[in-house]
Amino acid sequence: MPRFLDQNSSMNFSGPVGVASAVAVPTALVLTANWGGIGLSTQFVPTPTVDLAGTITVSAIATALVTINVVRNPSSSPVIIYTLTKTFLAADSGSAISFNAQDLGAPAAQQTAYASYVTAAVAGTATRVGPETLWGIAADRTTG
Repeated sequence: MPRFLDQNSSMNFSGPVGVASAVAVPTALVLTANWGGIGLSTQFVPTPTVDLAGTITVSAIATALVTINVVRNPSSSPVIIYTLTKTFLAADSGSAISFNAQDLGAPAAQQTAYASYVTAAVAGTATRVGPETLWGIAADRTTG
């Protein structure tokens, strides 16, 4: 049975409750514009497993091709470990995207950072309207 190492979460909302607020979705992956970021301690175990889950709510102004990326080590040697692409129609106002991802290549490190990003194929077609969350858990899969 795997041994628990660490758990962390990041929760965001694009604006105050009850106030119409939205954040434009960029067209390029900008490593400083994430919507969720966490750090997980893998405690230098040789074969850690990291399970990640997230949700982001997007509103489409026009038909929008939206991509979600989850990146390991976004500030140094970034590696995209998960990508999801979805087409939203203008009628998809406030639709949530949820995902589950697993990083089987997580490094044996004291702390590993993960961040989630959203991009749109065409500028001005999609906005983040919240809520948003990124959750992760690290385990040692060699025990048991």
